[in-house]
Amino acid sequence: MLLRLLAPAGPVALAAALTGCGPDWVHAKGSVTSIDRKCEIIEARRDPTGETTSSGRAISSQDTRSYTGQCADVAEWEHVRSKHSKKVEGEAEVSVMYTRADGQTGSGKLHFDGADREFYDLRYGDPLDVLVDPADPTHLRAA
Repeated sequence: MLLRLLAPAGPVALAAALTGCGPDWVHAKGSVTSIDRKCEIIEARRDPTGETTSSGRAISSQDTRSYTGQCADVAEWEHVRSKHSKKVEGEAEVSVMYTRADGQTGSGKLHFDGADREFYDLRYGDPLDVLVDPADPTHLRAA
């Protein structure tokens, strides 16, 4: 029955219904109040051994190091953050205070991982547009 009702509206309506981000989510202007980043910075280096294979290709050894902890405590973090020069795995929990267009205020948390641009770019105090679930005002999505 649900698919029959959505079919005339097209694939966009179906996608919106399936993702749960329907028209009832409310846009709000927010500000980052805290960021808790945990990360693992993985550095892989290949060094030539000076030896060659029977076909003449150089043999190299791979050295892998990783740094784990709060991202701000890892010495390489500022360089990796700006250059994206090493593989980073991790997650960030971002606390946000927001004000909706109707004047209501609230707070909630967003979660990002090392594949998200926001994981690297967000800083304390940054403005951030969010979508607020009217049924649960602490449930946020990045707009």
